[in-house]
Amino acid sequence: MLKLKSLFLLSFIICTTNLFAANYTFTELGTFGGSESRAEAINISGQVVGWASDDQGTGRWFVYDGTTLTDLGEPTGFQSRANDINDSGQTVGYAYTNASTYNAYMYDNGSATELGNFGGNSACAIAINESGQITGYAYDGSGTYHAYIYENGTMSHLTPIASNVSYAYDINESGQVVGHFYNSSNQYRAFIYDNGQITEPGTFGGSYSDALAINDNGDVVGYAFDASGNYHAFLYHDSYLEDLGTLGGSRSQAYAINNEGLVVGNAHIAGDQYHAFLYDGENMIDLNDYIDDSLNFTLMYAMDINDYGDIVGYGSNASGQTRAFILYNQDAVRTTVPEPASLLLVFSAISGFLFKKSIR
Repeated sequence: MLKLKSLFLLSFIICTTNLFAANYTFTELGTFGGSESRAEAINISGQVVGWASDDQGTGRWFVYDGTTLTDLGEPTGFQSRANDINDSGQTVGYAYTNASTYNAYMYDNGSATELGNFGGNSACAIAINESGQITGYAYDGSGTYHAYIYENGTMSHLTPIASNVSYAYDINESGQVVGHFYNSSNQYRAFIYDNGQITEPGTFGGSYSDALAINDNGDVVGYAFDASGNYHAFLYHDSYLEDLGTLGGSRSQAYAINNEGLVVGNAHIAGDQYHAFLYDGENMIDLNDYIDDSLNFTLMYAMDINDYGDIVGYGSNASGQTRAFILYNQDAVRTTVPEPASLLLVFSAISGFLFKKSIR
């Protein structure tokens, strides 16, 4: 899920050879004594959030800074999981209050804030933008989930779908929200919420679709069903729903898109196994082709990508355990945001770096 922006980064991808001419370093993250970890999001500084199990099998909210996996604790005393981080280091997720109910939380400088709900007993925070706007879903008093925006201490419904069952999964810097809602036929459909207006990207001839991420350009990714009951990752751009295909199997899902239009997710390969992919504007690429076979690690889910092309997700290690991973782009030119007067120097410094351009 994207949370990245800057004048430099908008100029960063200028043209065009394959992204994977670049060198990527693979890192497998550990746990807090348990057997499982999952990475969900990465910000522009390379900070990663997700969750990892302890020796009791309890999932715990973590932040990884490139060297240290830090346990942020469990604000309710039960398991907790992080879903997103913005460039300021604010993280959002949820924590269980008992075996079946959970609350939405934001961590900021080590302090946890509960976000509330719509009168029910559960809520989840999924995404946060640079302005601190948060989106997710929360129960009402009748036990129905509703998508929300949280800002200035207030959780608000998304109109005009406030009365529908709905879930929100991402928010960009303009406050546009994406997710899915159930229509009058009890079919779930992807939506884009923009200042009180709802747009439906549609499907590939089937009944269902879901929007999982949006970048600052308003490009949306997710998945949609076809008439045969299979679902494919989509990119919705300029009112066109593009089918991104698969890796040889029948299904795929897109989980994140960065500001340059690079998309990550997972897809079936022949044999019905899921592999993590990157879509570069023309091709769906199996990320497993770019790690050493001797690692005995299968990249299964690519969950987020930042504007440097760093990718996080989770897969299966040599012991068959689910573990978080990071692919760091070693060829990315990393710098702070330049002043306008120095932009020409930046352009000169990066003019030799070729990177796969998105569909735009």
